[in-house]
Amino acid sequence: MRVGFPHIGYVYVIFGAFMRALGLTTVIPPRPSYNSLIEGVKHAPEQICVPFKANLGCLIQALKMGVDALVGVHGDWTCRFGYYSKLHHLILHDLGYEFESIIIEGTKESIKNIAERIKEVNRCGLTKVVWLFLRAFQLANKKGELLERLQEKTRWLRPREETKGAAESIFNKGIEIIDKAESFSSLRVAKKKIDRMFEGVDVKEGFEPLKIMVLGEVYLVLEPLLNFNIENKLGEMGAEVSYFISEHRWFLHPFKLGKRGRYRENHAHKLATPYLKYNVGGEDKNTIGYYLIAKQRGYDGVVHFKPFTCMAEIIAKTILYRVADEHGLPFISFTVDEHTAEEGLLTRLEAFIDMLSEKRKKYGGIFRN
Repeated sequence: MRVGFPHIGYVYVIFGAFMRALGLTTVIPPRPSYNSLIEGVKHAPEQICVPFKANLGCLIQALKMGVDALVGVHGDWTCRFGYYSKLHHLILHDLGYEFESIIIEGTKESIKNIAERIKEVNRCGLTKVVWLFLRAFQLANKKGELLERLQEKTRWLRPREETKGAAESIFNKGIEIIDKAESFSSLRVAKKKIDRMFEGVDVKEGFEPLKIMVLGEVYLVLEPLLNFNIENKLGEMGAEVSYFISEHRWFLHPFKLGKRGRYRENHAHKLATPYLKYNVGGEDKNTIGYYLIAKQRGYDGVVHFKPFTCMAEIIAKTILYRVADEHGLPFISFTVDEHTAEEGLLTRLEAFIDMLSEKRKKYGGIFRN
């Protein structure tokens, strides 16, 4: 069975390994582009958010590549995302595409149906299915850990590199190495290769970059197409970037893992509760909570992304103004849809970074509120 699923950052490296370890053949469509986004815009409801449109365009690409089934998730979240996969598949069926829908839900019926599908594909019993699932999860988790390590090292190096583009070159090679590793032993070899690549890069001595936290709706934060590759742009401006989430943590989230501990999601929600008692939907409490974590950790500023029409992030942004007044950590917010121009966003971002740099100089050394 040839299965396809939409992109969100580099999730395909982790989720693709998970699906293949279950005995499925994955068809990874090209990374999202302006053309695929416009294809999604053409067939999506006008007022729905841009992540929905981008994902729809990505799924159309997968179908054109000849997939037999599309994989999606469904849940009872207050955010509309909980129904996105079913709506995507309805639209695609209406467009005349023929495919099987595999919708992953947290219900016993859904789990049973998926287990039956894996049994059919692998021609095995339930015991083997359980073993396949555990191995698939462990392999995907290890890939996720290595991907997160690669990302963190790249974000540290990018503003400090002596040779421009060195960090990006290592990152692209590292992604390819991790994606090709299909066993635990090959992942150990991949880790050593990646570490060796970083060891050979010259860095600026004594340089302390600005520290920026990127927050907001998860798709915009992780997908370079819609955030205009802000990680690279900030690195080129001399800033070290941290994200409140990673593809690895996004993969672990449905399994209720990776949420506990200092500076993790449960910690962020606890910090956000005095400002927002209930979770409206999406990443609203994460946005507020991780802003406060950025303050605690001595960051210089916060960049916030929200899709146009996203209720959860509109509420979070409104509350952020009050939180910023109380805590003094500067933030800038960008609203994104298919009409957003990169030039305007970069102009505002450059001005924001210049302001933070001047603030740093005024107070001497590394300024902390």
